[in-house]
Amino acid sequence: MGFVAFRGFGADDALATLASMGVRRMLTPLMVTVRLSSGVVGAVVAMVGLAPPARPGWVIAGSLGILLWSGLFALQMLRRGPSPLLTCADVLVVMLLLLAHPWLVPAEVRAVSAGTGWVDIIAGASVWIAQFGLRQPFGLAVGFLVAAAYAVGDGQVREAPLHLAVGAVLAAGLVTALRRSADTADAVLADAADRRHAAIVRAAVRSDERDHQRHLHDTVLATLTMVHTGGIASESTALRECAAADLAVIEGLRARPASADEPGRPMVRLDLMLRFGTVRPQLGGTPLDVSTDISPVELPADVATAMAQCVAEALTNVARHADTGEAHLAARAHDDGVSVTVSDNGVGFDITAVPPHRRGVRESIEGRMRSIGGSARVRSGSGTGTRVVLRWPDG
Repeated sequence: MGFVAFRGFGADDALATLASMGVRRMLTPLMVTVRLSSGVVGAVVAMVGLAPPARPGWVIAGSLGILLWSGLFALQMLRRGPSPLLTCADVLVVMLLLLAHPWLVPAEVRAVSAGTGWVDIIAGASVWIAQFGLRQPFGLAVGFLVAAAYAVGDGQVREAPLHLAVGAVLAAGLVTALRRSADTADAVLADAADRRHAAIVRAAVRSDERDHQRHLHDTVLATLTMVHTGGIASESTALRECAAADLAVIEGLRARPASADEPGRPMVRLDLMLRFGTVRPQLGGTPLDVSTDISPVELPADVATAMAQCVAEALTNVARHADTGEAHLAARAHDDGVSVTVSDNGVGFDITAVPPHRRGVRESIEGRMRSIGGSARVRSGSGTGTRVVLRWPDG
């Protein structure tokens, strides 16, 4: 149980979070500074004191010992960070000095020093270090234990033990407030991280749903619309081929997990995808003569696939709505990405008049480009044709 109680500030505490680690990093140099400065000052005061020492051999051994211990304490603290065991070892060393108080400081000096002797300096630093290195109430109990050891070594209760006890209370209150603030900050950060993670998950699910909707719009709904409007005969060979392709798309959506994370991003040639087989024949639309001006472009496979699908949807719209048999397709690589343009000289349309339920441009083109970090700009007007510009990444 004791180990668990001290564990909250241990060096190997895997549960420590950002704010708690910040407090730990702040307390480490503070503990090192307190121990080194008190050890050096205490040793100097012991060696050059005005009054003759009670026992010179004991004073020399005690001052050199505290110097060596201060150096070892600082080295271990900087190497491994605050440790309950190291803190308790420091308290033990100081308590040994306090119990040897009568042999380290003459009685007449102890009677008038009022806690300002060299041993008092070492003891006061130990009380503060205990509060920095141990959780409460153990730090406070150890501080009282140091004060009690002072009284036992001195042989009577004077101001110095009381000063040590008061110092322990003040230091405990300060460090407790600091750690509680860190715990509160950790709780806020953890809550923010949970909410951010939940938002990312919701966005990923929504993105996957939209991707499914785009695929269905581009395939199944397009085929059904043309059959319903009589754009193609039910016995047509093209209808059977398109229906088979649509079923393959649906099976692919069912087989692909919504949260699958594909390792790596293989590169493919977008220009080859646009030239060969990516844009399928337009079912029931006006036959198109598509002129091309395409330069070699290599992109991540997911980006190239999405852009090719946007091009297919744009050409489908030209075939069905532009009342023209010609379209132009251009693709250019730039220093910061790629741009693809689909244009025609057809009848055009009023973009602001498109009903909200029509999702061809809004989702199958603009939404799909946003999902890969790109953008789509559609410019059109009655009698002026239509121009669709795809850019990746979005500049």
